[in-house]
Amino acid sequence: MDITKSEDVERLRAHVEDRYGSVKALINNAGNNFRSTIEDLSEDNWHRLIDVDLTSVFLMSKAFLPLLRKHDGGASIINNASVYGLVGNPLMPVYCATKGGVLSLTGQLACDYGPKNIRVNAVCPGPAWSPRVRGYIESGKSSEERLTSKVLLGRIAECSEIAHTMVFPASDAASYIHGTSLAVDGGYTIQ
Repeated sequence: MDITKSEDVERLRAHVEDRYGSVKALINNAGNNFRSTIEDLSEDNWHRLIDVDLTSVFLMSKAFLPLLRKHDGGASIINNASVYGLVGNPLMPVYCATKGGVLSLTGQLACDYGPKNIRVNAVCPGPAWSPRVRGYIESGKSSEERLTSKVLLGRIAECSEIAHTMVFPASDAASYIHGTSLAVDGGYTIQ
Protein backbone atom coordinates (compact mmCIF):
# COMPACT_ATOMS: atom_id res chain seq x y z
CA MET A 1 0.00 0.00 0.00
CA ASP A 2 0.99 3.62 -0.41
CA ILE A 3 0.60 5.50 2.87
CA THR A 4 0.56 8.80 1.00
CA LYS A 5 -2.72 7.86 -0.70
CA SER A 6 -5.89 8.22 1.37
CA GLU A 7 -7.69 5.47 -0.58
CA ASP A 8 -4.92 2.96 0.27
CA VAL A 9 -4.98 4.00 3.93
CA GLU A 10 -8.78 3.65 4.02
CA ARG A 11 -8.54 0.13 2.55
CA LEU A 12 -6.07 -0.82 5.28
CA ARG A 13 -8.29 0.67 7.98
CA ALA A 14 -11.30 -1.26 6.65
CA HIS A 15 -9.29 -4.49 6.61
CA VAL A 16 -8.09 -3.98 10.19
CA GLU A 17 -11.58 -3.07 11.39
CA ASP A 18 -13.09 -6.14 9.72
CA ARG A 19 -10.48 -8.41 11.23
CA TYR A 20 -9.95 -6.90 14.70
CA GLY A 21 -12.69 -4.35 15.34
CA SER A 22 -10.47 -1.96 17.29
CA VAL A 23 -6.82 -0.99 17.65
CA LYS A 24 -4.82 -0.48 20.86
CA ALA A 25 -1.85 1.24 19.23
CA LEU A 26 -0.89 2.91 15.97
CA ILE A 27 2.81 3.34 15.27
CA ASN A 28 3.44 5.73 12.39
CA ASN A 29 6.84 4.59 11.18
CA ALA A 30 7.32 5.71 7.60
CA GLY A 31 9.97 7.99 6.29
CA ASN A 32 12.47 8.73 3.60
CA ASN A 33 15.27 11.19 3.11
CA PHE A 34 17.86 12.51 0.69
CA ARG A 35 20.60 15.08 0.96
CA SER A 36 20.34 18.39 -0.88
CA THR A 37 20.73 22.10 -0.33
CA ILE A 38 17.45 23.96 -0.39
CA GLU A 39 18.66 25.77 -3.54
CA ASP A 40 19.06 22.46 -5.37
CA LEU A 41 15.89 20.89 -3.97
CA SER A 42 13.15 20.52 -6.56
CA GLU A 43 9.58 21.34 -5.63
CA ASP A 44 8.58 17.77 -6.62
CA ASN A 45 11.13 16.26 -4.21
CA TRP A 46 10.00 18.67 -1.50
CA HIS A 47 6.39 17.53 -1.87
CA ARG A 48 7.32 13.86 -2.22
CA LEU A 49 9.14 13.83 1.13
CA ILE A 50 6.45 15.86 2.86
CA ASP A 51 3.91 13.28 1.70
CA VAL A 52 5.91 10.29 2.96
CA ASP A 53 7.27 11.80 6.17
CA LEU A 54 4.38 14.00 7.34
CA THR A 55 1.19 13.57 5.31
CA SER A 56 1.29 9.82 6.01
CA VAL A 57 1.09 10.53 9.77
CA PHE A 58 -1.97 12.72 9.16
CA LEU A 59 -3.67 10.14 6.92
CA MET A 60 -2.98 7.15 9.17
CA SER A 61 -3.97 8.98 12.37
CA LYS A 62 -7.16 10.32 10.81
CA ALA A 63 -8.15 6.90 9.47
CA PHE A 64 -7.34 4.93 12.62
CA LEU A 65 -8.61 7.29 15.33
CA PRO A 66 -12.13 5.78 15.19
CA LEU A 67 -10.63 2.31 15.79
CA LEU A 68 -8.40 3.63 18.57
CA ARG A 69 -11.44 5.19 20.30
CA LYS A 70 -13.19 1.78 20.21
CA HIS A 71 -10.44 0.07 22.21
CA ASP A 72 -11.41 -0.56 25.83
CA GLY A 73 -8.93 0.84 28.32
CA GLY A 74 -7.45 3.54 26.13
CA ALA A 75 -5.16 3.52 23.14
CA SER A 76 -1.98 5.10 21.88
CA ILE A 77 -0.42 6.71 18.81
CA ILE A 78 3.36 6.70 18.53
CA ASN A 79 4.91 8.79 15.77
CA ASN A 80 8.41 8.11 14.55
CA ALA A 81 10.07 11.49 14.22
CA SER A 82 13.85 12.02 14.33
CA VAL A 83 16.51 13.89 16.23
CA TYR A 84 16.57 16.03 13.09
CA GLY A 85 13.12 17.27 14.04
CA LEU A 86 14.77 18.65 17.19
CA VAL A 87 18.03 19.95 15.70
CA GLY A 88 19.14 20.91 12.22
CA ASN A 89 21.46 18.84 10.07
CA PRO A 90 23.38 19.87 6.94
CA LEU A 91 21.77 19.17 3.56
CA MET A 92 18.45 17.95 4.99
CA PRO A 93 16.01 20.89 4.75
CA VAL A 94 12.89 18.92 3.89
CA TYR A 95 13.64 15.99 6.24
CA CYS A 96 14.24 18.34 9.19
CA ALA A 97 11.07 20.28 8.31
CA THR A 98 8.89 17.17 8.07
CA LYS A 99 10.17 15.61 11.27
CA GLY A 100 9.68 18.92 13.09
CA GLY A 101 6.15 18.87 11.69
CA VAL A 102 5.64 15.35 13.05
CA LEU A 103 6.64 16.62 16.50
CA SER A 104 4.23 19.55 16.29
CA LEU A 105 1.43 17.30 15.05
CA THR A 106 2.15 14.90 17.92
CA GLY A 107 1.69 17.68 20.46
CA GLN A 108 -1.47 18.92 18.79
CA LEU A 109 -3.02 15.44 18.63
CA ALA A 110 -2.12 14.96 22.30
CA CYS A 111 -4.16 18.06 23.13
CA ASP A 112 -7.22 16.88 21.21
CA TYR A 113 -7.19 13.16 22.03
CA GLY A 114 -5.75 12.87 25.54
CA PRO A 115 -9.16 13.77 26.99
CA LYS A 116 -10.56 10.92 24.87
CA ASN A 117 -8.14 8.42 26.50
CA ILE A 118 -5.80 8.22 23.52
CA ARG A 119 -2.20 8.95 24.40
CA VAL A 120 -0.02 10.47 21.65
CA ASN A 121 3.78 10.49 21.80
CA ALA A 122 6.76 10.66 19.46
CA VAL A 123 10.10 8.86 19.38
CA CYS A 124 13.08 10.73 17.93
CA PRO A 125 15.74 8.22 16.88
CA GLY A 126 19.31 9.16 16.26
CA PRO A 127 21.51 7.19 13.85
CA ALA A 128 20.44 3.52 13.66
CA TRP A 129 21.58 0.61 11.49
CA SER A 130 18.53 0.81 9.21
CA PRO A 131 18.77 -0.28 5.58
CA ARG A 132 18.74 3.42 4.58
CA VAL A 133 21.68 4.28 6.85
CA ARG A 134 23.59 1.19 5.70
CA GLY A 135 22.98 2.33 2.12
CA TYR A 136 24.37 5.80 2.86
CA ILE A 137 27.52 4.27 4.32
CA GLU A 138 27.95 1.67 1.54
CA SER A 139 27.48 4.32 -1.18
CA GLY A 140 29.95 6.71 0.46
CA LYS A 141 27.29 9.39 1.11
CA SER A 142 28.10 9.10 4.80
CA SER A 143 30.41 7.20 7.10
CA GLU A 144 30.12 5.49 10.43
CA GLU A 145 32.65 7.98 11.84
CA ARG A 146 30.58 10.95 10.64
CA LEU A 147 27.36 9.51 12.07
CA THR A 148 28.89 8.67 15.46
CA SER A 149 30.97 11.86 15.81
CA LYS A 150 28.24 13.59 17.86
CA VAL A 151 26.82 10.49 19.58
CA LEU A 152 28.06 10.47 23.17
CA LEU A 153 27.74 6.68 23.40
CA GLY A 154 30.07 6.50 20.37
CA ARG A 155 28.04 4.06 18.28
CA ILE A 156 25.10 3.70 15.93
CA ALA A 157 21.97 2.15 17.49
CA GLU A 158 20.68 -1.26 16.54
CA CYS A 159 17.18 -1.07 15.06
CA SER A 160 15.89 -3.22 17.92
CA GLU A 161 16.90 -0.48 20.38
CA ILE A 162 14.65 1.97 18.56
CA ALA A 163 11.84 -0.60 18.18
CA HIS A 164 11.78 -1.38 21.91
CA THR A 165 11.50 2.32 22.65
CA MET A 166 8.57 2.64 20.23
CA VAL A 167 6.73 -0.30 21.78
CA PHE A 168 7.05 1.03 25.34
CA PRO A 169 4.81 4.13 24.91
CA ALA A 170 2.15 1.85 23.37
CA SER A 171 2.16 -0.40 26.44
CA ASP A 172 0.17 -0.14 29.65
CA ALA A 173 3.48 0.45 31.45
CA ALA A 174 3.50 3.93 29.88
CA SER A 175 -0.07 4.80 30.90
CA TYR A 176 0.88 8.30 32.12
CA ILE A 177 3.25 9.23 29.29
CA HIS A 178 1.43 11.61 26.98
CA GLY A 179 2.35 14.43 24.63
CA THR A 180 6.06 13.86 24.85
CA SER A 181 8.90 13.39 22.39
CA LEU A 182 11.55 10.93 23.49
CA ALA A 183 15.03 11.27 21.98
CA VAL A 184 16.61 7.84 21.52
CA ASP A 185 19.94 9.05 20.27
CA GLY A 186 22.84 7.95 22.48
CA GLY A 187 23.21 11.54 23.72
CA TYR A 188 23.33 13.19 20.28
CA THR A 189 20.95 16.05 21.04
CA ILE A 190 22.41 17.08 24.43
CA GLN A 191 25.69 18.30 22.95
